[in-house]
Amino acid sequence: MSSRPTARKPARAAAAAAAAAAVATPPTTQSQNSLSILSTLINRYDTATPSRTKLVDAFLVFLVVAGALQFVYCVVAGNYVPHTLLLLLFLLVEC
Repeated sequence: MSSRPTARKPARAAAAAAAAAAVATPPTTQSQNSLSILSTLINRYDTATPSRTKLVDAFLVFLVVAGALQFVYCVVAGNYVPHTLLLLLFLLVEC
């Protein structure tokens, strides 16, 4: 007499049900996942971050934008020496 384990049948049935459920649900696109992650990040940042940290973050964003504008101006104008650009960026960060 051979005894078969009965524990495998429910496991196989559960695996088959999970596979059928995965096939039945339409796959989400990468952009939907990215937007969902981004909105969750923004919501958690808005609710969990203290206002002083938000102020520091806003200042850092200002520094990055001002530095990017200086860089674009130096590339477009073309009359700045590269050392001058570095000096302006260091002064901007020093503020």
